[in-house]
Amino acid sequence: MNRFVSFSTKNMFLHSVLILVIVLGSGAVLYSNFFRIFYKQITADMDQIMIRNVSNLDQIIDSINQATLLLYTDKTIIDTITKSEPNDQFDTYKKRELISDQLANNIYIPLHNKLTFYQITFFVPGNFPLTRFLSASDTSLNGVYSDKMVANEPWFRYTWEQDGRLCWYQDPEHPDYFFVSRLIKYMLTDQEDNGTSKLNLGVLMLKFNMAQMMGTIESSKMTPSTEFLILDSNHKVLYGKNSMINQAMTALFSSGDATEGYSLPSKTVTIDNHSYTVNAHQLDNGWILIAAIPNSEILKRLTVVKTIIINTTLIALACGIILSLFTSYKISNPIRRLALAMRQVHSQDNITQIYLPKKTNDEVGILYDSFNLMMNRIKHLLEEVYRMGIKEKDAEFKALQAQINPHFLYNTLDSVNWMAMKMGSKPITSVISSLSSLLRYAISDADELVTAAEEVEQVKRYVLIQSICYGKEFAVVYEIDPLLAECKMPRLILQPLVENAILHGAARSGGNDPICINLWAAGETLHLMVSNSGDSSLPDKLNEYLRGSSIFHSKPDGNGIRNVDQRLKLKFGTMYGLSYEPGADGSIKAIVTMPSESKHQK
Repeated sequence: MNRFVSFSTKNMFLHSVLILVIVLGSGAVLYSNFFRIFYKQITADMDQIMIRNVSNLDQIIDSINQATLLLYTDKTIIDTITKSEPNDQFDTYKKRELISDQLANNIYIPLHNKLTFYQITFFVPGNFPLTRFLSASDTSLNGVYSDKMVANEPWFRYTWEQDGRLCWYQDPEHPDYFFVSRLIKYMLTDQEDNGTSKLNLGVLMLKFNMAQMMGTIESSKMTPSTEFLILDSNHKVLYGKNSMINQAMTALFSSGDATEGYSLPSKTVTIDNHSYTVNAHQLDNGWILIAAIPNSEILKRLTVVKTIIINTTLIALACGIILSLFTSYKISNPIRRLALAMRQVHSQDNITQIYLPKKTNDEVGILYDSFNLMMNRIKHLLEEVYRMGIKEKDAEFKALQAQINPHFLYNTLDSVNWMAMKMGSKPITSVISSLSSLLRYAISDADELVTAAEEVEQVKRYVLIQSICYGKEFAVVYEIDPLLAECKMPRLILQPLVENAILHGAARSGGNDPICINLWAAGETLHLMVSNSGDSSLPDKLNEYLRGSSIFHSKPDGNGIRNVDQRLKLKFGTMYGLSYEPGADGSIKAIVTMPSESKHQK
């Protein structure tokens, strides 16, 4: 008797061997050593980048300072403001444009490669000839304006008090924008005393987006998640995209934990359970530039460490692969065969031919036995379902066929009986002859398809019987394509439709409205239509009835059209059957669809 060995034991043994060969050969100790070396290099690179960034920002700040100082010596601006009184509104406009052009030229030269978009506004006090002709404005417009609207603003008063020193402000409504303001002075010469004095010409304001100033700084990121921020001399955040880091850095520098001079080479800070390497430097204007790199991204860049570890484990991996291939084949091959067999169940039509011979006495062997048993049961179930389906479909089809034949027979015999009682003449011979033909046609093999010509011929006999019974001739127009006369269809498809057309249309109208029977093909579909006059609201109700509604259950003759529809669906599929449509002339159209290739069926 074969000893049972569980698959879990085999799997455990396999993983144990792989772990011993691969994991024990890895360089866990090497990782820690290389990490220390790599981290030291990263922080050194970060220090160098920060030194360059500080230099770039100091250059921008110095360029702004130099640009605003140039206005002290611009004689065109000074003379236009202090000595030239406009003659009219147009002259005022020209002088404003002249000053604006001079301002732009003086600012552009130092800043053209530092800032690309900025706003220049020059506020002139009211003691000059030009001022009383200038309109007032706030800080949102370019050009030259009177200082009436901003004279009482805190930033304006502070700039005036600084007596020519450069002042920086953050826009309170738009924190991403900054103002740089400076009181512009000019030298006034006293010819009598041969002396000079400085007078205040106005306040120049330069407005720009901080993102421009930080553009080159942002491009120097060592990792995608590196964050840069700027604090002012009061440790308020002037620039920073990560609010969590902004708050942490504000708290760090406000607490005095930062080293003297605000230089933090490689200081590790924990922010919201995330570790960051932080570096900070002070700018010439007193601001502090800070860079924070997530340590998680530093770890991702340890490619050197990974390379060393991979090289040291190659030999161990080679041995592990050889052993893995051998053990994997021995243990997983049976499972793979079972998986392939299960895949065939999805892709193969004849699944009853799939069989897996048992080769092992373990869990996989049990799975093989269960799989084979399952396939045998599926085979028997499929055969049983197939037989039951054929029997059920055949019984249902014949039951539906049988429902129509007695229905028609009883109605016709009743008509013959009443006619015999009333007349007893030659028409009875015609009725009996037609009825005999119809009976032979109806009681023939229900499964056998008949031609369209045969079905139309029986309808003609039925119309003759009904014409005699009603004592009036019903007009029927046959529009049958001769090429389709040999198309095959089930028996008694037309008769129930013509019967409804007579009972609910022609009989009520006195036989004046003709009944039209059309047969045509559209592509692979054969269309058979019976149309007659009637209630135009009936098609929707009849379609609901065909879908299973009980709207006509109280009418015994309603089963005929439902049987026609169900017989067609059973024979050809659910995409075919009977439906009703209203005609443009108020008629009702009963349309039967079936496959046109049925003309080749027997």
